[in-house]
Amino acid sequence: AISFVLDYSGSMSSKDKAFLEEALLFFLEQLPPVYRASVTKFDNRVSTYQELTRDVEKLKSAITRPMSSGGTALYDAIGAGIEELRDESVPFRLQLVFTDGMENSSKHHCHDSVVAFSRQQAVPVFVMGMGDIDVPAMLTLTNDTNACFLYAPSSDQIKQIYQVIASVMAQTYVISWPLRHSDATTVTIDATTPAGPVGDSYTIKP
Repeated sequence: AISFVLDYSGSMSSKDKAFLEEALLFFLEQLPPVYRASVTKFDNRVSTYQELTRDVEKLKSAITRPMSSGGTALYDAIGAGIEELRDESVPFRLQLVFTDGMENSSKHHCHDSVVAFSRQQAVPVFVMGMGDIDVPAMLTLTNDTNACFLYAPSSDQIKQIYQVIASVMAQTYVISWPLRHSDATTVTIDATTPAGPVGDSYTIKP
């Protein structure tokens, strides 16, 4: 399950918003059909435009629906996106945030609280940034939530980054099994991929 959190604050120009929407619609076409997604937009307020669904048409409608512009309640929006994923009993959940600015309007969350919420729910927060963004703060946020920060110097690079993210998601697998004893277990995984065989060993401690 994936939560899209989109910045519609006053610093986002009409051109930026249009390109963001175009790139995200492209991303939806690349998204593996097993995923459910939600759409949250924010300025100084936070609004859920679409709850979690696999219905691509509903997601497209939510993405292109207009929103007025105000301040930047970034941390409140991240918290709302994690909340959307809270009750999803699936093994892989993540949040993708797009923003071009700096936090200035949140009332309910701060950096520390969204990091704690992310860790509690095991939801990594990936941030795609452009423009005059607080890069050190976003690097810290994404590192603290076991994710990464992606920076697009211009809107022309957004679609390319989305394509990379979709490719990684399409090649992500979750393997789980019950541990039957209290000792550490070494697991060896071998797989055959289009690029050839791959494998690795992992030591798992209960």
